[in-house]
Order: sequence, then C-alpha cells, then structure tokens
Amino acid sequence: WAKVLADATTDEAIINLAEGSSENIASPAIAARYTEALARQGKLAEQYNNIDNLARNQGRTDLLRHYARATRDAGLYRESSAAYDTLFELGKADTQILREAGVPAYNQADYSQTYHYLNHYMQAPATERAADPREYEAYYIYAEILRRDHETKLMKDYYQLALDALNDSPRADDAEALSRQAQSLIWLDRQDEGLGAFRHAMQRFPQDDILRADYANTLIEVRHY
Repeated sequence: WAKVLADATTDEAIINLAEGSSENIASPAIAARYTEALARQGKLAEQYNNIDNLARNQGRTDLLRHYARATRDAGLYRESSAAYDTLFELGKADTQILREAGVPAYNQADYSQTYHYLNHYMQAPATERAADPREYEAYYIYAEILRRDHETKLMKDYYQLALDALNDSPRADDAEALSRQAQSLIWLDRQDEGLGAFRHAMQRFPQDDILRADYANTLIEVRHY
C-alpha cells in the first residue's frame, strides 16, 4: 500500500483508488488519505451513506472514525454527529470519541447531548484524558455548558483546566484555540488578560471573522452574566 499511495499524488487519484474496489476502500492504510481528499474536494457530505454502510456491514469503523473527524473539522456537524452516533451504536466509542462527539453536538446547540458526552469524558481516568492532544477542547466546552446552567464555581474549575491544557498543548496556536484561551481567562475573572489575549490573537489572525465574532459576543455576555 505504501507504493500505491505514493503513486496517487492528487485528490482525484486517491478518491478513485479508494472507490475503485471494495478491497481498496476496506484498507486501513487508505482511510485517512481518502477522507482528507474528500474534504478538500467538498465531497464529504455526499459520501455519508456509503461510509456508514461500510461501517455497519463490513466493520469499517476506522474509516467512519476518520470520516466523523473530517466532517467535524469541515463544519459538517450533522454528518459528524450521525457518524459518531453510529460508532456509539456499534460499540466502538472510546474516551477520545466522547470528547470528539461533544464538539458537533455543542455546535448544533444540542447542549443536553453535549453534557452527556463530556460528563462521561470527565469520568474517564486522567491518564486517558491527558493522552488526548485536544483535551482542552473538552474542558472548555464543558465549562461553557456549566456556565449556561449558572454553575459558577464548577465552571471556573473547568475553565482553569482548559487553560492549563491549552498552555501544554502543541495544538493551541490557531485562532480557535487562542479564542478559547482568551475566553477562559475572562470567565476566570482575569478580564484584562483575556481581552489582551483576544487583541493579540486578532493581530495574528486579522482576517478571522469567527475570532472577531467570539470577541464581540464575549463582551456582550460579560455585561449580562
């Protein structure tokens, strides 16, 4: 497979290779490359039924897991949630899946399901959570859910955990991570630091509209909390 994949140098070649036969698409070696190619070509949503069927009927849950992550990262939260639902249904969910599934649930404003996933994630052994490079994501979203329920003391515990994990994470250098870092500081009553962190992030990512929206929304929420 290494040579075959090396020869497939374009997204179209990867997609054609994967979809060329049931043997090809069943190979774990091609799963990540295939879903990445689908994402770049804007073809993730149209392949949901096919990949779901492969997971259910041929045991291709590794492909479905890659698909769930790719659709989550592409903002296709409905397809991502459906893929994670299938993984849970097939008994293939682990600690990391609990954290990952909380993201599309949260972004679809399904707060009860978000709480369900992340509450179970928080009960997992600390060693399992620490092995997750995006551990901060779970703590931050869980803190947000607690803030919605006005669990002020508990929410601060999780914003602090999010901040600690962000400081330790090699993934915490994009606009989303910096926004979550700034918001965590603000909700920990460190508003000057948080606003400064927001301004620094917007200087680094001046074209990021989501970052600017996070900044504006946080200012509004602080006034009304």
